[in-house]
Amino acid sequence: MSYCSGEIIVCTLPRLNRLSPCHLGRGNICNQRLVKEQDMRDIDQLKESLEITSTAIEEEAQKIAETSGLLSDNLVKAVRIIWRQLVFIWVIMIVLLIAYVSILYKKPFDRAPSRPDQNTTNSHESISKDMAVSSSAFPSPAGPSESFLTLLNQIREAQQKKDIDLFLSAYSPDFPDIEKKREKTLTVWKAYDFLEIHFQMSDLQQKDALNFLGKVAWNIKAQHTNNKKIKISLQSYQVGFSKESGRWLIQNLKPLNENK
Repeated sequence: MSYCSGEIIVCTLPRLNRLSPCHLGRGNICNQRLVKEQDMRDIDQLKESLEITSTAIEEEAQKIAETSGLLSDNLVKAVRIIWRQLVFIWVIMIVLLIAYVSILYKKPFDRAPSRPDQNTTNSHESISKDMAVSSSAFPSPAGPSESFLTLLNQIREAQQKKDIDLFLSAYSPDFPDIEKKREKTLTVWKAYDFLEIHFQMSDLQQKDALNFLGKVAWNIKAQHTNNKKIKISLQSYQVGFSKESGRWLIQNLKPLNENK
């Protein structure tokens, strides 16, 4: 009987206790087959490892590609958002600049006056009709208009300073009820602070060398000194100017209409 196991080859003959040379040759062949089988198994394991490694590398490469794509998309989105915000900010700045310029150069009477709020509407107190106000938007007709402008600016300054002597010095000593006007003016000054005062003059007519007539529209925005309510008053007057002792003064006032 003969057999081969591992790397040890033993050939047994009946009734003999020695190895046969013929069986040694077969043992070498068996050993070589075992070595080849082991090599094949190692090669198969190596191929399997290579396949596993290759698959892992491909998966990692795919993940890297996906991550790069996401980063690229996010970067593009971020750049777009930044540009949109910049454009929005520039648009807002341009709109504000245009609004500022339009307000800066727009005349007071080129736009309708703002409507008073509910508190103003419910207010029963009114600003005196006898008070004259001035504006920087004064027209420049021919004749003594510069003197009228100086006179009205004097009234404006007096109201801002609440200087009654300066205020009354713009009126003629023959102005009707000058003392009553003084009392009304002081009462109004005590009750109100002026926030905005504008005027517009029109229809200037010369009666004679010493007398002129003109229409003046007053736009007054004032705040009550106690309850802080806002009062807007639109008033129109026919104003009589007269020259006395070399100075132009207000001779009389005639209310034309009033819109509170």
